[in-house]
Amino acid sequence: MSSVPLLLALLGCTCQPQAPAPSDAPALPTPPRPPSITAQPWVASGDIGPDSAVLWTWSGGLARVRAEAWQLDDPQKEIQSRSAMIGPASPPAAPTAHLRLEGLQPDTEYGYRVLTGDGREAEGRLKTAPLAEDRAAVTLLVGGDLGGQGWCRPPEGYGIFQAMRGLRPDLAILNGDMIYADGSCPPTAPDGSANVQLDEGHPQDIRGVDWTDPAATRRALDGWWAYHRADPQLQAFLEDVPVVVQWDDHELVNDWGGWTTWRTGDAERAGFPVAIEQARAALLAWNPIDPQATPGPVHRRLRWGQHLELIVLDNRSFRAPNDQPDGPEKSMLGAEQLAWLLATLESSDATWRVVSTSVPLSIPTGSEAWQRGRDGWASGTGDPGTPEGSADGSAATGFEHELGTILGRIRELGRPGVVFVTTDVHHSRVLRYDNGGVPVTEVVSGPLRAWTGPPGPLDPSFAPVEHFSVGEVFTFARLAIEADGALTIELHDESGAAIPGSTLLLQPGAEPPR
Repeated sequence: MSSVPLLLALLGCTCQPQAPAPSDAPALPTPPRPPSITAQPWVASGDIGPDSAVLWTWSGGLARVRAEAWQLDDPQKEIQSRSAMIGPASPPAAPTAHLRLEGLQPDTEYGYRVLTGDGREAEGRLKTAPLAEDRAAVTLLVGGDLGGQGWCRPPEGYGIFQAMRGLRPDLAILNGDMIYADGSCPPTAPDGSANVQLDEGHPQDIRGVDWTDPAATRRALDGWWAYHRADPQLQAFLEDVPVVVQWDDHELVNDWGGWTTWRTGDAERAGFPVAIEQARAALLAWNPIDPQATPGPVHRRLRWGQHLELIVLDNRSFRAPNDQPDGPEKSMLGAEQLAWLLATLESSDATWRVVSTSVPLSIPTGSEAWQRGRDGWASGTGDPGTPEGSADGSAATGFEHELGTILGRIRELGRPGVVFVTTDVHHSRVLRYDNGGVPVTEVVSGPLRAWTGPPGPLDPSFAPVEHFSVGEVFTFARLAIEADGALTIELHDESGAAIPGSTLLLQPGAEPPR
């Protein structure tokens, strides 16, 4: 391992082991899972750096845990962690823990093992980031929108995660809506296939819970996270692929923001700030998010070698009300996060700065936008769902002024190489912006498994040019950067196949597409 010690620190807790395949293995079958969800811990890794990684585990009950990690090219260099106790927690959730591996070597593949005091264990693998000066290749996947609109867990598991795992990415962005807490899970999906049901007695739609009761609210949210984490295909994916997790609206309720009251046009609900607090706590508890990330924990930056700076946004916590008219006083990010984003775009010397936003730039969004306002950056040119005889104010309610500030700063810097990635709209697109001669790209993918629809009209404000679009299919995005800095963007379907026509090759610097 070299003279640098490997440390494992307990960052915080809320309260068939399979050896990793060699890097050139062509197939990645899903390992068998025992019938009891408490038979082995669940594990995941995330927020990877050149010398550190965050491990996450759920033990399925009270347990003492420890972790072991080793370089895959030399398993004899195994180093044990110290032990840590996690728990207790209220049903239906079981305790989770976040543990930081430190003293790792950059650009190195590691295996890790989490063991409980009662003899259960699970294994995973990760690759550390290269140093900022290293010209290293990297493959990044992006996906979001899982289990919505009645498309819940199939009995055989979420197959799209097996396809994603088979591409052997270095890391993946889980862009948001990774649960639908404001939804339900019927016995059958819209196509007639079976859905795995939530535990009996678990409240499904979070809107039916008393938000003034923090414990009841948290139990409902934890139940949704546990439901998805029990999926065997998702478990196998998380064991093998480090993730970068952010949130969007359905981790709580549709089109929400960090407001004092629930501003969706429905009846006012007591306890909305409590619901936000519990949704944030559940997000952090169930995902390998580094609680020490700055300025985060949701909005943060991660560097991967010379070519990739990953900038993750929190599009929910700081936004102005959706129905507020757009202008200099309206912000989705809040003043501090916006200043941080602009400073990061300026300070980063990476070839590609990938900005992960949980809402799109030029696709108008928002339920009943005529009344409730737009939920994404785009104002649109009117809400086609406006009832006859009702006033439609949606075109004045986007967050375009702030988006214009961001794109304007990119123009001022004069450095091409900014790519926005997003999901949210349940269809896929690749868009290009000339942006005054400093090109910007937007990659829209999804859903992983939820309702799918056709691509709709684009907002013309920033003159997007459509390279590709597709609807009515489950998708994820793949961004592959070569050691020389060339970037290939592709959309993939649920089988893992690249969708014909979606590929875009960008070169560093002038970025001419081929």
